[in-house]
Amino acid sequence: MKLAANLTLLFQEQPLEDRALYAAEAGFEGVEVQFPYSIPPRIWAQRLQAAKLPLVLMNLPAGDLMEGGLGLACQKDRQSAFYQAVDQALEYIHALQPKVVNLLAGRHQAGQDPQDCLAQLEDNLHWVLERLPADTLLTCEPLNSFDQPRYLLATYAQWKQLAERVQHPAFRYQLDLYHAARMGEHLADLIALAQQDIGHIQFADVPGRGQPGTGQLDFVPLWKQLQAQGYAGWISAEYQPQGEQHLAWQADFFSSSRQ
Repeated sequence: MKLAANLTLLFQEQPLEDRALYAAEAGFEGVEVQFPYSIPPRIWAQRLQAAKLPLVLMNLPAGDLMEGGLGLACQKDRQSAFYQAVDQALEYIHALQPKVVNLLAGRHQAGQDPQDCLAQLEDNLHWVLERLPADTLLTCEPLNSFDQPRYLLATYAQWKQLAERVQHPAFRYQLDLYHAARMGEHLADLIALAQQDIGHIQFADVPGRGQPGTGQLDFVPLWKQLQAQGYAGWISAEYQPQGEQHLAWQADFFSSSRQ
Protein backbone atom coordinates (compact mmCIF):
# COMPACT_ATOMS: atom_id res chain seq x y z
CA MET A 1 0.00 0.00 0.00
CA LYS A 2 1.12 3.53 -0.74
CA LEU A 3 0.29 6.47 1.52
CA ALA A 4 -1.10 9.77 0.18
CA ALA A 5 -2.06 13.06 1.78
CA ASN A 6 -5.26 14.90 0.97
CA LEU A 7 -4.03 18.43 0.38
CA THR A 8 -7.47 19.96 0.75
CA LEU A 9 -7.66 18.99 4.43
CA LEU A 10 -4.03 18.56 5.52
CA PHE A 11 -1.44 21.35 5.88
CA GLN A 12 -4.15 24.02 5.70
CA GLU A 13 -1.83 26.57 7.32
CA GLN A 14 0.01 26.65 3.96
CA PRO A 15 -1.21 27.87 0.55
CA LEU A 16 -2.80 25.03 -1.39
CA GLU A 17 -0.21 25.09 -4.16
CA ASP A 18 2.62 24.67 -1.60
CA ARG A 19 1.16 21.75 0.37
CA ALA A 20 2.69 19.00 -1.77
CA LEU A 21 6.14 20.02 -0.53
CA TYR A 22 4.99 19.74 3.08
CA ALA A 23 3.43 16.36 2.33
CA ALA A 24 6.74 15.11 0.95
CA GLU A 25 8.60 16.37 4.00
CA ALA A 26 6.07 14.57 6.22
CA GLY A 27 6.77 11.22 4.56
CA PHE A 28 3.79 10.89 2.23
CA GLU A 29 4.38 9.14 -1.10
CA GLY A 30 1.66 10.87 -3.11
CA VAL A 31 -1.06 13.49 -2.84
CA GLU A 32 -4.69 13.97 -3.72
CA VAL A 33 -6.76 17.13 -3.89
CA GLN A 34 -10.52 17.37 -3.84
CA PHE A 35 -10.91 20.24 -6.29
CA PRO A 36 -7.69 21.56 -7.89
CA TYR A 37 -9.39 24.10 -10.12
CA SER A 38 -8.42 27.33 -8.34
CA ILE A 39 -4.81 26.79 -9.46
CA PRO A 40 -3.76 26.40 -13.13
CA PRO A 41 -2.56 22.94 -14.21
CA ARG A 42 0.94 24.21 -15.05
CA ILE A 43 1.40 25.51 -11.50
CA TRP A 44 0.25 22.18 -10.09
CA ALA A 45 2.66 20.36 -12.40
CA GLN A 46 5.55 22.52 -11.21
CA ARG A 47 4.71 22.03 -7.53
CA LEU A 48 4.28 18.27 -7.88
CA GLN A 49 7.55 17.98 -9.75
CA ALA A 50 9.33 20.00 -7.07
CA ALA A 51 7.88 17.75 -4.37
CA LYS A 52 8.63 14.60 -6.41
CA LEU A 53 5.16 13.29 -5.65
CA PRO A 54 2.45 11.99 -8.00
CA LEU A 55 -1.11 13.26 -7.99
CA VAL A 56 -3.09 10.21 -6.96
CA LEU A 57 -6.69 11.43 -7.13
CA MET A 58 -8.82 14.45 -7.93
CA ASN A 59 -12.56 15.00 -8.06
CA LEU A 60 -14.51 16.16 -11.07
CA PRO A 61 -16.16 19.54 -10.39
CA ALA A 62 -19.36 19.03 -8.40
CA GLY A 63 -21.13 22.37 -8.74
CA ASP A 64 -22.92 23.38 -5.56
CA LEU A 65 -22.83 19.94 -3.92
CA MET A 66 -20.38 20.79 -1.14
CA GLU A 67 -22.52 23.78 -0.18
CA GLY A 68 -25.59 21.59 0.22
CA GLY A 69 -26.87 21.78 -3.36
CA LEU A 70 -27.76 19.00 -5.78
CA GLY A 71 -24.46 18.80 -7.61
CA LEU A 72 -24.15 18.16 -11.34
CA ALA A 73 -23.91 14.47 -12.14
CA CYS A 74 -27.45 13.24 -11.49
CA GLN A 75 -29.64 16.17 -12.52
CA LYS A 76 -30.87 16.19 -16.12
CA ASP A 77 -31.44 19.94 -16.12
CA ARG A 78 -27.76 20.47 -15.25
CA GLN A 79 -26.38 18.41 -18.11
CA SER A 80 -24.77 21.32 -19.91
CA ALA A 81 -22.99 22.41 -16.73
CA PHE A 82 -21.83 18.82 -16.18
CA TYR A 83 -20.31 18.61 -19.66
CA GLN A 84 -18.51 21.92 -19.11
CA ALA A 85 -17.21 20.69 -15.75
CA VAL A 86 -15.81 17.52 -17.30
CA ASP A 87 -14.14 19.52 -20.09
CA GLN A 88 -12.49 21.67 -17.43
CA ALA A 89 -11.36 18.60 -15.51
CA LEU A 90 -9.91 16.90 -18.59
CA GLU A 91 -7.38 19.72 -18.96
CA TYR A 92 -6.11 18.90 -15.46
CA ILE A 93 -6.32 15.15 -15.99
CA HIS A 94 -4.20 15.23 -19.14
CA ALA A 95 -1.66 17.59 -17.56
CA LEU A 96 -1.36 15.93 -14.13
CA GLN A 97 -2.20 12.30 -14.92
CA PRO A 98 -3.98 11.29 -11.70
CA LYS A 99 -4.35 7.57 -11.15
CA VAL A 100 -7.98 7.95 -10.09
CA VAL A 101 -10.71 10.47 -10.91
CA ASN A 102 -13.67 10.60 -8.55
CA LEU A 103 -17.17 11.59 -9.62
CA LEU A 104 -19.42 12.78 -6.80
CA ALA A 105 -22.87 11.37 -7.48
CA GLY A 106 -24.93 14.29 -6.18
CA ARG A 107 -28.22 14.28 -4.35
CA HIS A 108 -31.90 14.11 -5.23
CA GLN A 109 -34.35 16.81 -4.32
CA ALA A 110 -37.06 16.19 -1.76
CA GLY A 111 -39.91 14.56 -3.67
CA GLN A 112 -37.71 13.61 -6.64
CA ASP A 113 -37.51 9.94 -7.64
CA PRO A 114 -33.97 8.76 -6.84
CA GLN A 115 -34.21 6.21 -9.66
CA ASP A 116 -34.45 9.03 -12.19
CA CYS A 117 -31.31 10.55 -10.71
CA LEU A 118 -29.51 7.19 -10.80
CA ALA A 119 -30.38 6.76 -14.48
CA GLN A 120 -28.92 10.18 -15.23
CA LEU A 121 -25.82 9.37 -13.17
CA GLU A 122 -25.34 6.11 -15.07
CA ASP A 123 -25.50 7.93 -18.41
CA ASN A 124 -22.94 10.46 -17.22
CA LEU A 125 -20.59 7.78 -15.93
CA HIS A 126 -20.56 6.16 -19.37
CA TRP A 127 -19.93 9.57 -20.95
CA VAL A 128 -16.94 10.25 -18.68
CA LEU A 129 -15.49 6.77 -19.07
CA GLU A 130 -15.40 7.24 -22.83
CA ARG A 131 -13.26 10.37 -22.39
CA LEU A 132 -10.77 9.44 -19.70
CA PRO A 133 -7.25 8.28 -20.58
CA ALA A 134 -7.10 4.52 -20.91
CA ASP A 135 -5.07 3.94 -17.73
CA THR A 136 -7.24 6.13 -15.47
CA LEU A 137 -9.80 4.70 -13.03
CA LEU A 138 -13.14 6.39 -12.42
CA THR A 139 -14.67 6.03 -8.96
CA CYS A 140 -17.89 7.01 -7.26
CA GLU A 141 -17.46 7.55 -3.54
CA PRO A 142 -20.37 6.75 -1.23
CA LEU A 143 -20.89 9.55 1.31
CA ASN A 144 -22.74 9.04 4.57
CA SER A 145 -26.30 10.32 4.73
CA PHE A 146 -25.74 12.16 8.03
CA ASP A 147 -23.18 14.57 6.59
CA GLN A 148 -24.78 14.55 3.12
CA PRO A 149 -28.58 14.08 3.30
CA ARG A 150 -30.27 12.62 0.18
CA TYR A 151 -26.92 11.74 -1.37
CA LEU A 152 -27.50 9.06 -4.01
CA LEU A 153 -24.82 6.61 -2.88
CA ALA A 154 -24.39 6.09 0.85
CA THR A 155 -23.27 2.43 1.03
CA TYR A 156 -21.21 -0.12 -0.84
CA ALA A 157 -24.38 -2.07 -1.67
CA GLN A 158 -25.78 0.96 -3.48
CA TRP A 159 -22.50 1.43 -5.34
CA LYS A 160 -22.51 -2.24 -6.32
CA GLN A 161 -25.98 -1.98 -7.81
CA LEU A 162 -24.80 0.99 -9.88
CA ALA A 163 -21.63 -0.86 -10.96
CA GLU A 164 -23.69 -3.79 -12.20
CA ARG A 165 -25.51 -1.36 -14.48
CA VAL A 166 -22.37 0.46 -15.65
CA GLN A 167 -20.39 -2.74 -16.39
CA HIS A 168 -17.01 -1.13 -17.10
CA PRO A 169 -13.63 -2.43 -15.88
CA ALA A 170 -12.33 1.08 -15.14
CA PHE A 171 -15.26 1.90 -12.85
CA ARG A 172 -14.25 1.20 -9.25
CA TYR A 173 -15.35 1.66 -5.67
CA GLN A 174 -13.80 4.44 -3.63
CA LEU A 175 -13.81 3.24 -0.03
CA ASP A 176 -13.77 6.00 2.55
CA LEU A 177 -13.50 4.30 5.93
CA TYR A 178 -14.96 7.34 7.68
CA HIS A 179 -18.13 7.44 5.56
CA ALA A 180 -18.58 3.66 5.71
CA ALA A 181 -18.23 3.61 9.50
CA ARG A 182 -20.67 6.49 9.86
CA MET A 183 -23.20 4.37 7.94
CA GLY A 184 -22.70 1.52 10.39
CA GLU A 185 -20.91 -0.76 7.94
CA HIS A 186 -18.61 -3.36 9.54
CA LEU A 187 -15.28 -2.30 8.07
CA ALA A 188 -13.45 -5.64 8.17
CA ASP A 189 -16.35 -7.41 6.47
CA LEU A 190 -16.68 -4.60 3.96
CA ILE A 191 -12.99 -4.70 3.05
CA ALA A 192 -13.24 -8.45 2.47
CA LEU A 193 -16.46 -8.21 0.45
CA ALA A 194 -15.38 -5.31 -1.75
CA GLN A 195 -11.72 -6.16 -2.28
CA GLN A 196 -12.06 -6.79 -6.03
CA ASP A 197 -13.92 -3.50 -6.54
CA ILE A 198 -11.74 -1.07 -4.57
CA GLY A 199 -9.93 1.53 -6.66
CA HIS A 200 -8.91 3.91 -3.87
CA ILE A 201 -9.13 4.19 -0.09
CA GLN A 202 -9.42 7.20 2.22
CA PHE A 203 -9.58 7.33 6.00
CA ALA A 204 -10.45 9.44 9.01
CA ASP A 205 -11.57 8.52 12.50
CA VAL A 206 -15.19 8.43 13.65
CA PRO A 207 -17.18 10.39 14.67
CA GLY A 208 -15.18 13.63 14.48
CA ARG A 209 -13.31 12.99 11.21
CA GLY A 210 -9.98 13.58 12.90
CA GLN A 211 -6.77 11.57 12.50
CA PRO A 212 -6.47 7.98 13.73
CA GLY A 213 -6.48 7.89 17.50
CA THR A 214 -9.05 10.65 17.95
CA GLY A 215 -12.14 8.48 17.71
CA GLN A 216 -13.56 4.98 17.83
CA LEU A 217 -11.83 3.13 14.98
CA ASP A 218 -8.91 0.74 15.36
CA PHE A 219 -6.99 1.24 12.15
CA VAL A 220 -4.07 -1.14 12.59
CA PRO A 221 -6.13 -4.35 12.06
CA LEU A 222 -7.73 -2.78 8.99
CA TRP A 223 -4.36 -1.82 7.48
CA LYS A 224 -3.05 -5.32 8.21
CA GLN A 225 -6.13 -6.85 6.59
CA LEU A 226 -5.68 -4.77 3.45
CA GLN A 227 -2.03 -5.79 3.33
CA ALA A 228 -2.93 -9.47 3.77
CA GLN A 229 -5.55 -9.26 1.02
CA GLY A 230 -2.94 -7.92 -1.37
CA TYR A 231 -4.27 -4.41 -1.77
CA ALA A 232 -1.53 -2.55 -3.62
CA GLY A 233 -3.29 0.74 -4.30
CA TRP A 234 -3.24 4.10 -2.60
CA ILE A 235 -4.65 4.86 0.82
CA SER A 236 -5.09 8.53 1.60
CA ALA A 237 -5.28 10.52 4.81
CA GLU A 238 -8.39 12.68 4.41
CA TYR A 239 -9.06 13.99 7.90
CA GLN A 240 -9.40 17.22 9.83
CA PRO A 241 -6.12 17.51 11.79
CA GLN A 242 -6.56 17.77 15.54
CA GLY A 243 -3.53 18.92 17.51
CA GLU A 244 0.11 19.43 16.58
CA GLN A 245 0.95 15.70 16.65
CA HIS A 246 -1.69 14.68 14.13
CA LEU A 247 0.81 12.62 12.09
CA ALA A 248 1.77 10.29 14.95
CA TRP A 249 -0.32 7.46 13.42
CA GLN A 250 2.15 7.14 10.51
CA ALA A 251 4.47 4.86 12.51
CA ASP A 252 1.63 2.37 12.99
CA PHE A 253 0.68 2.58 9.33
CA PHE A 254 4.15 1.89 7.99
CA SER A 255 4.86 -0.89 10.48
CA SER A 256 1.57 -2.67 9.72
CA SER A 257 1.55 -2.17 5.95
CA ARG A 258 5.16 -3.04 5.14
CA GLN A 259 5.45 -6.37 6.91
